[in-house]
Formats: sequence, structure tokens, C-alpha cells
Amino acid sequence: MFIALQIITNISRKISPPLLSLFYLLVPKCKEFIRSGLRLPSPPSQCKALTVDYLTKSDNIYEWVQERYERGFDTDFVFVKDMYEQFKSSEYFENLNKSDKRDMTLKSFIEKVRCNIFLKQHFRDRDDYIGSVQIKKPAIVGFKLTTQK
Repeated sequence: MFIALQIITNISRKISPPLLSLFYLLVPKCKEFIRSGLRLPSPPSQCKALTVDYLTKSDNIYEWVQERYERGFDTDFVFVKDMYEQFKSSEYFENLNKSDKRDMTLKSFIEKVRCNIFLKQHFRDRDDYIGSVQIKKPAIVGFKLTTQK
């Protein structure tokens, strides 16, 4: 305890008063953080919802998938190659510049879908099973083409 008091006294001599008051405010929180096993508390549900909303709006591929496809049953699936063919004829693809169009090949599209934070849990690679059916090309499970009304 005496050593901790000496450290605080030495810090109070070196730090300006506004920062020192911040230090005194943070000491109890630091103790609480150490007692919790150095784990941060989980963020509030409102922050989680805002984070997901921000991520979906900043992800163009997922936004495009949400426009064209809807959630279906676990037995529904769409081949990524078919998605890519629709993607190439979409307005989003047409608005890309030439270098981005050149870079957006089937291979890179599959990789973007595979690594997408919202789609990766639905992605099945070739030779995987969906139920009892073995697929021969990459697919997205649980999505189906939206029916236009």
C-alpha cells in the first residue's frame, strides 16, 4: 500500500491538475477492470444494433445481396456463379470504374462473398454438403431469389 501511495505521489508531481483529476477518476475503473480478468464489458444492445446497421450500409456486396435475395429455408441455396452473373448485369457493377470492373472477376467475387462478415456463415464451398446433397460449385445457403410482385 505504501508503494502505491508513493507512485501516486510521484505521478501527481509530474502531471498537470486536469490530467491528475482524470487519473483519479480512472483508478477505480482500472481496479474493476483488473478484477474482471481484464475483460471489457459487453456493449449495450443499442450500440450493437447501430454497429450492425453501419456495417451493412458500408458493405456494397451485402447490400446488393439484400436487394436481390431474401432469406429462405436452410435447404434453399444459390450458386455464387449465378449470383455473379446477376451482379455483372446490375447497376452497381455498371457504375464501377474500369479498373474495379477488371478486378471484379468470378474468383474475386467468390472470395468477397466467402470473407463477408454477414455471408460467410452461409457460404458453402464446392464438394460440401447441403443436407444430403453434395454441391459441385460454391453456394450461399439459406437465401433465394426475391420474387418480384
